[in-house]
This record gives sequence, C-alpha cells and structure tokens, in this order.
Amino acid sequence: MITEDDIHVDYRIEMRPGTEIFACKADCVLKGQEEQPQVGDAHFYLFNPQRSSLESLAMYAEHISEGLGDVYRDLKHIPDIDDVFGLVAVFDDLQVAEEERNKGIGESFGQKMLEELKFLDVELLVVIPGYYTNTSKQDEAYNKKIRAYYKKNGFKRLKKNTENPVMYTYL
Repeated sequence: MITEDDIHVDYRIEMRPGTEIFACKADCVLKGQEEQPQVGDAHFYLFNPQRSSLESLAMYAEHISEGLGDVYRDLKHIPDIDDVFGLVAVFDDLQVAEEERNKGIGESFGQKMLEELKFLDVELLVVIPGYYTNTSKQDEAYNKKIRAYYKKNGFKRLKKNTENPVMYTYL
C-alpha cells in the first residue's frame, strides 16, 4: 500500500480576479519513479472568513460555479464559524486516476494535504462529496461510499444543504 512518504504534492494557487477567494489545485505524484506520473489531483478554494462576509464570498463563488455559491451561503450554519480566524478550505474535487485506485493513494494524498493545510493555518475544512449530480446507480453508490468515508473520519454533515451534501471538520 502507498503511504504519505511515497507521494509528493505540488500546489498551484491563484487569487480569483475581483474576489477574495484563492483557487488551488494540488497534483499528486509518486516519488521514486523516473517520470513521476500524476496519480491524483484536487481542486479547492481558500478564504479568510474574517476578511470577507460569507455572503460576499458566496457572490464570488457564484461566478465560479452556480452550486458553489449556495454552498458558501450555507457555511453560516456551521457552528462557531464566526470564531474561525485562520483559513477555510472548501474542496469540491479530489480524484485518483482510475488505474491507481485501491492502492491507498487517495487516503495518503488526503492525509498529506491535511498536514500541509494545517501548516498554512487552515482551521476549517469543508468537502462537497458528490458535488456533481450523478444519475447512475453506480455513481450514487460511489457518492454514498465517499460520504461514509468522510463521516468515519470525523466530518459532520451540514444539515441545511440537502442538494449538495456539504461536510465539514475543524482541524
């Protein structure tokens, strides 16, 4: 099984024009291989809730994606969000290449990012498992499995949002 020591994560970060939201992309590669192929990636957003109101952030997020604006509006229902003075990370995508699944890469990738996000003073982590509407039974089963994984790892579901099942945890 792959562990955190076997992977490297490269980050790209840019401030979305006209917003106070940083768009981030993380690429996961395996160490020790000559070509180091990308085996996973994640997309997430960073913001500081003390610098901007959640409503203004929701308006910015609306320009990124229609559903993302609703997610940001619902963040106000997270207990103690007004007491967050560090950063908030909102993940809308974390994937492992299909041929690399079931090797521990996703778990290691996620754990490595968690460690590094804590170092950046991220206090609240929000994930949107099953963010995209999937219609096949296979996709629905996969989304249910992903949500169960997050729950097992201490994430709570934000009950206000039923369309996009937002889950969160304090780091």
